[in-house]
Amino acid sequence: MNLFNGGKHADTNLDVQEYLIIPHGPRKVADKIRAGSEIFHALAKVLKRAGKDTDVGNEGGYAPRVSNNEDPLRYIMKAIMQAGYTPGKEISLGLDVAASELYDAKKEKYFFSLPKKWIDADGMMKVYKHGLSNYPLMSIEDPFAEDDWGAWVKFNEKCKMRNEKILVIGDDLYTTNVERLKKGIELGATNAILIKPNQIGTLSETIDTILLAQKHKMAVVISHRSGETSDTTIADLAVAVNAEYIKAGAPSRGERVAKYDRLMEIERELTK
Repeated sequence: MNLFNGGKHADTNLDVQEYLIIPHGPRKVADKIRAGSEIFHALAKVLKRAGKDTDVGNEGGYAPRVSNNEDPLRYIMKAIMQAGYTPGKEISLGLDVAASELYDAKKEKYFFSLPKKWIDADGMMKVYKHGLSNYPLMSIEDPFAEDDWGAWVKFNEKCKMRNEKILVIGDDLYTTNVERLKKGIELGATNAILIKPNQIGTLSETIDTILLAQKHKMAVVISHRSGETSDTTIADLAVAVNAEYIKAGAPSRGERVAKYDRLMEIERELTK
C-alpha cells in the first residue's frame, strides 16, 4: 500500500515516487487490509502533529512537502507503532524510487532535489544500504534507471551476498515485456517483477511474462497504474496467477478501495 506519494505522482517536493507498507504479519487478506487502513489513518494524525497537510496524491497516499527524502519513512514508522503494529515483524516498508525520472544519461548520474545533488550508481547503492540498515525495508522498486543494467546487476548481487531479504523489483526496467525480462533473467538484474497488464497491451502477453518470471523463481507483484479506474481485474488476476503481492495504492480513493474490496470478496468466496 502506497501511503506517501512523491515524484511524478504528486505535487510535492519529494524525489522518491512511493513509500509503501507491506502488511505481512496478518494472515488473512481482510486483516492485512485492515492493518493498512489503520496505519493510513494513524499516519494522518502523525502528519497533522508535525504540521503537515494530509491532501492525497494520484494513488491515494499523503503528499505533503517535507524536509528530505527520509522523512516519510520516519513518519510511517511512527504511524505503524501508533496503530499498534510492530515494524519489521508485522509491517515492513517498501520504496518505488522510479529512478528513471532522476537519471541523466549523458552524465550517467541521478539528480536529487532534497538536497540538490548528483549521485552516481554507487552513491545510490549507499543510499539504499543506509535505508536497509535503518528501516525494515522489504522491497525497492526501480532503484536504478531502466537502461542502467550494470547498476541493477551489481545491486542485486550485493543484496544476495549480504543475504538481504529484499525484493529488488523491476517495473520500468521490464515494462511487462517478455524480451526485456529475458535479458534481466540472463543478467541476474532482479529477483522480482512488477506486472501491469495495460503496460504491454494484452492479457495473453501479460500472462506470458508472469509465467516466465515464475519459471525463474521471481516474485510477482500485480500492479495498478497511477491513472486508474474502478475496474478490479487486477485483483482477480493476482489471485488467478498466485502472485505473491498486489500493489493497488493507499486504502483511500474509490479506484483504489475497489481493488481491496474485490480481494476481500474473493477471500470470502474461497473460504466459505
